[in-house]
Amino acid sequence: MKKQIIILILALLIIPFTVKSVEIIGPDVTAQVIYTDPYPVEPGNEVTISIEISNSGNEQISDLVLDLKPSEPFSLLESPTKKINIINSGSSRIVKYKLFVDSSATSGTYKIPLYIFCEGTSAGMIKDLNVVVQGVPELRILNVSTNIKINPGSQSKLLVTVKNVGTGKAKKVTATFSSESEDIKPIFSQGIAYLDSIEPGQEKQFEFTIFVDSSTEFGSYDSDIEITYDDEAGNSLSENFNIGVLVSGAPDLQIIKSEVDSENKELKIEIINSGSAKAIGVQASLIINNKTFDIDYITQIKIDKHATIKFNLPSGNKGQLKLEYKGPDNQEFVELEDVVWSNPFIFPSWLKGIIILLILYTIYRKKLWTKFISKKKK
Repeated sequence: MKKQIIILILALLIIPFTVKSVEIIGPDVTAQVIYTDPYPVEPGNEVTISIEISNSGNEQISDLVLDLKPSEPFSLLESPTKKINIINSGSSRIVKYKLFVDSSATSGTYKIPLYIFCEGTSAGMIKDLNVVVQGVPELRILNVSTNIKINPGSQSKLLVTVKNVGTGKAKKVTATFSSESEDIKPIFSQGIAYLDSIEPGQEKQFEFTIFVDSSTEFGSYDSDIEITYDDEAGNSLSENFNIGVLVSGAPDLQIIKSEVDSENKELKIEIINSGSAKAIGVQASLIINNKTFDIDYITQIKIDKHATIKFNLPSGNKGQLKLEYKGPDNQEFVELEDVVWSNPFIFPSWLKGIIILLILYTIYRKKLWTKFISKKKK
């Protein structure tokens, strides 16, 4: 019982002292962040916060100690403890801390606790300091692809993958496609695509539908994509990217006609490239009875151009034409088509001799008959 009384007396002695100390430095001292440099701070950067410590009481405050206790995503770049020797009544002092904000920080207002107490006492208070962190979005194009190969005279979906490599959320994201070539035109909504938002580190895809004119040749065509968006504070930002739209096309060789050159004893086959790209390194093989009879070569055949391939004249009148060639992107093509031709009638040498003999014989008989008629008249 005596022990409990002693503890109670000690508690009564301590409480008035503690309460008095809190009252002195509690209501009389205020702390607030008056500015940060930069403002707002971006994740992955350093920031200097300036704190105003004010004495609103009627007495001077001496030996005031400040202890900043930041937690993630903040880390201090200097000592957490600072001391103010004197703050007169109605006065204030500015204290600065330098911190680093981790790059993983998300946008928002963070509270950093500041412990304030008088040196040599246990009395004190905690003030939460507000620090605004706001990331900056930055969009980059990662990839441009298509759902199918883009061929002249067709439409295709152009898929553009973008990534937010910045530290802030991109909102109201709009992308506009345009091409420097008149042969490539966007269809549907004039080449404009929309996304609601893209978080930091997130990838999303724009989709455009484009049409390629039938006269467009193989090649990469310069095009532009403009991306506009808002940051988290509502500021408008924009990025412009230059991309290449690859029009591939494909050659397509077809037989127009076949004929025999009797004088040179050759079979001539005329072919045309009715495709959308030139045929390169054309090898033409004449196959008869499943065997290669003869081969001819052509360096290239451009779009809508004709070419004539020549073979030694075979004895028959039908076979197969095998065409092997490459497109402009080195894709290999093989075509096999039936081909027939008409051989002109060639007189055998023995038949020519008989005809000559018959002619000579006819002339001879005519002369004999003429002589016989003349003698009879006399």
